[in-house]
Amino acid sequence: MNVKKSIQNNWKNLLFGALYFLWGAFFLVYKTVNIPKPPILDKFRLLLNLVVLAALLFLILLDWIKDWQKGYYSKILFSGIFLAIAFIVKGHGDGWLSLVMFVFLLASASINFNYILSAFLGFSGLVMMGSFFLSSRGVNILRNFISVRAGHGAIRYSLGFNWVTNPAQLAFFFVAAYVVLRNQKTTYWEMLLLELVSGYIYFYTDTINPFLLTTVLLAYMAFERFRAFKPLFLRVQFFKSVLSYPFALAAALMFMGAMLPQGRVFQLLNRVFNRRFWLSYNGLVEYGIHPFGQRIVFRNQSEQGGFLAGYNYVDSSYIQYTLLYGIFFMLLIIVALSLVTRNVVSENNELLAVVLAILAIHAMFDPQLLWLWYSPFAMLIGIKCFNPRQERQRFKWEENLFGLLGPKVKQA
Repeated sequence: MNVKKSIQNNWKNLLFGALYFLWGAFFLVYKTVNIPKPPILDKFRLLLNLVVLAALLFLILLDWIKDWQKGYYSKILFSGIFLAIAFIVKGHGDGWLSLVMFVFLLASASINFNYILSAFLGFSGLVMMGSFFLSSRGVNILRNFISVRAGHGAIRYSLGFNWVTNPAQLAFFFVAAYVVLRNQKTTYWEMLLLELVSGYIYFYTDTINPFLLTTVLLAYMAFERFRAFKPLFLRVQFFKSVLSYPFALAAALMFMGAMLPQGRVFQLLNRVFNRRFWLSYNGLVEYGIHPFGQRIVFRNQSEQGGFLAGYNYVDSSYIQYTLLYGIFFMLLIIVALSLVTRNVVSENNELLAVVLAILAIHAMFDPQLLWLWYSPFAMLIGIKCFNPRQERQRFKWEENLFGLLGPKVKQA
């Protein structure tokens, strides 16, 4: 197949991948890298969001037209409801950035996930390598600040990012995306290199959670490669059930942990997980849960990188999103992610199921679940839940409506 024909057949994948690469690269640098931010960047940020939003809505419209022609009205209905809720709650997060992030989830419906993974690995790899190299060279535009961990006084370095945990979090999602894209082709040497890079970042940032989860994932990959990638967990009904609903289980455990009576068990869990449970509990008490969320300005970092007085940042994705975007939005996301994981398990894709389960655990204690400049995996919601190419039996009401609105065929 020549290049021209390949572009014609894959133009949507290529366009989406290009949009994600440019948008993701800019906001990964803007949100996480420790560079000066002149006022002109704010104008460019708005312009980029609007251009990308227009392009994504165009792709969604094309998918809706295909759905309408096939009589899949429920897909149009539910994606329309999701889009409406996204418009309602966008002001509770980062405004236009939040809206574009949610629209990406819908627009990914007819996109090959490998294109998304490739785009993410491209921009995240470039940003990580650029930040590490420039900060190590002492380039003035890329400041590398140092933090001291409370308690045992460990020195932590940001490696060119604007907070010490950012490179570790980004490396975790990079490894997850890399092994999913490479799949069974991942060699032991690649796994060793990824673990060494993760260990290097952990050594300088002293960020334990993403490093441990990365190590668990790579250990699983090495064990599976040794076993020639034969199914391990999906052969056991208990693990199969857990892997079918990891996000629902993780969210429930996080809410239960945050609402535990503040006795010895709560104090133990809170100490083990670096105050995550207390901060989640405090957020629920201070702000409460609203149907469609609320605008919250968390008290976390100062511009110099220190903690503000009355620090109250809620790290858990499940609880932070519930506070910001409301219970309806969070339930919609949990249901959508559960449909994704059920679909992955039904396809016997154990590697992706394990990766998603690890991401569900990560989201209990860190806020990057839907932040697409950190992770591409949330876009599986569009691919698995709103894919117009996914043939299925129409519901009865769709059949009736299609009979009224569908093309009329003349009888011979």
